Amino acid sequence: MAGVMRITATISGGIPRTAYNIWHVLCNGPSLSEVQGAVDAIRDFYTTAQSLFPNTCQIVIGTSVVEITAVPQVIWGPTPRTVAGGGGTAAQPAQLANVVSWRTAYAGRSFRGRTYLGPLGSSALTNNVISTGVNTAVTNATNALVAASVAASGWDLVVWSEKLQSSNPVISGVTNSKVETQRRRNR
Repeated sequence: MAGVMRITATISGGIPRTAYNIWHVLCNGPSLSEVQGAVDAIRDFYTTAQSLFPNTCQIVIGTSVVEITAVPQVIWGPTPRTVAGGGGTAAQPAQLANVVSWRTAYAGRSFRGRTYLGPLGSSALTNNVISTGVNTAVTNATNALVAASVAASGWDLVVWSEKLQSSNPVISGVTNSKVETQRRRNR
């Protein structure tokens, strides 16, 4: 029976506290090889977009993988993958981020996702916007991750709705050249 995995990417170095990106994938088996395939595809995303992050930054993908739809939840143990930043020596202020918006076939809040990518490296910005070269790299990374998800037979990149307790496959991603800040909502 298929299961939704919550894959954590840990981002450290160049910022005061560790940051996290949470990814969701639907694994068909699920099996460890499917989970590892998803972790490797997310690693490829960060590798292609590494010019966004400062050289002092390290991203570790797969530090925690939990099957959130299983009762009880199941912890998976893929081999974590590491990517180093490549976008300059100094980090911009920690709250600044580049954003990728994920789209599914449906409209509405429960069917859209966002990934905040940061910290930004010193060479990621030109005149207070994401530089063209870095934006192109993140766009290429986004398109490649969606293509890898479509091509994979064992897993799909999904947007997980906590409210609906459901997942929907990502069909596209849109990058933004503006610098954004995540504002937390209290529940």
